[in-house]
Order: sequence, then C-alpha cells, then structure tokens
Amino acid sequence: MYTRNDIIAKDEQITLTIALFALPITYREVIILYYYQEIKVREIADILLCAENTVITRLRRARKMLQSKLNPSDWEVLMDDSF
Repeated sequence: MYTRNDIIAKDEQITLTIALFALPITYREVIILYYYQEIKVREIADILLCAENTVITRLRRARKMLQSKLNPSDWEVLMDDSF
C-alpha cells in the first residue's frame, strides 16, 4: 500500500520528468548525464565534444529553465551549483 509521501514523491517525479523533457535537447542531455547518470562535467564535455565551461553553462541554463517551470520544492535537488 502506498503512503501519502509515496504518492507525493511520485507526483513530484512525474512533474520533474515532464519539465525535463520540455527542455531543448542541448540542455536536457547535460541534466540527464550530470544528475541521473552522475557523470562528471569533464566526462560530459568529452562525450559531447565540447568545452567544460560549455557544459557548466548548459547546466546552469537548464536549471534556470527548470526553476521557472517548477515549484521550489520540486527542483530543490537541482539548486546545488558545485560543478
């Protein structure tokens, strides 16, 4: 049986997923690689054949886009800016 917290967590996950897939692919891919695959910025830069600063900029822009689409509690995990 699901608890109220389980249902809320699932709803937040769905909301975040919808917002994530609304992002342009350039921003979506860095979010997925960094947060979901837990790949370091340097490795992402190697994968995407771009500079590390480009990856950092894309991460910041993607987080800002997500922030505008989500409630603060929904994007709380994305607030850490320690790349």
